[in-house]
Amino acid sequence: GEVMSTVKLFPKTGRTHQLRKHLSGAKLPIVGDKIYAPSDLVIKFGQEHGMFLWCAGLAFCHPITSKPIRVEKDPPHCFTTYPESLSM
Repeated sequence: GEVMSTVKLFPKTGRTHQLRKHLSGAKLPIVGDKIYAPSDLVIKFGQEHGMFLWCAGLAFCHPITSKPIRVEKDPPHCFTTYPESLSM
């Protein structure tokens, strides 16, 4: 059977598809990723919810004041009910 894990990632740059490429390359594709995950994984788990990738927070320095800014967001409902939201 399939095994799924929740991971916390802390990227240092905003390179396009950085997390998706690295996880896929490590044979740990993101559920629902239509570009980097195997198509059977997208069809089986990702159709209803889309890609299971979510940003919890973003931190940066304000471009004018140089004060640190941190923005945080609660996870979508499908993330809080995981893995019950996916039928494995």
